[in-house]
Amino acid sequence: MAAQIFASNPKYPAVKLQSKGDSVKGFVLDAKFVQETDFATKEKKFWHTEKKRIVLGGSLTADDADKVRPITQLVMDIKRTDLPEGSELPDTVTLWAKGDMKNAIIAAAREAGESEIGTGGQVAVKFYDTEPSDKGNPKKLHKALYVGPGASE
Repeated sequence: MAAQIFASNPKYPAVKLQSKGDSVKGFVLDAKFVQETDFATKEKKFWHTEKKRIVLGGSLTADDADKVRPITQLVMDIKRTDLPEGSELPDTVTLWAKGDMKNAIIAAAREAGESEIGTGGQVAVKFYDTEPSDKGNPKKLHKALYVGPGASE
């Protein structure tokens, strides 16, 4: 299945794995961790270790400084290798990975013996199933493979 493309990054369109079976595969052009922001308020998100919940940056006080940690997402620019010849989809996309998708990619990199996700590495990510969640929507489950730069696939 084709992953949906959204225009969100001025550099490359974003790819979103929305339906079971959607996937993306290719070479990593750039990868970085950035702090998540709230969609509505654009405030940075933090995990409050005492309250055990997400809090927004605007609600923090000086007393919270040692009780919070930033919530991050992995942002990767990918040169796709999974498109059929003549596809009209963009061959270079940005993947915004958080939650289970981010964890699957990190686990795949560790399994490959890599300590970081580097330029020139190869990544494949697939949305394969869902499971019930107490947050209203089912939790998306992802599988990922990663091969570090210079390693053979």
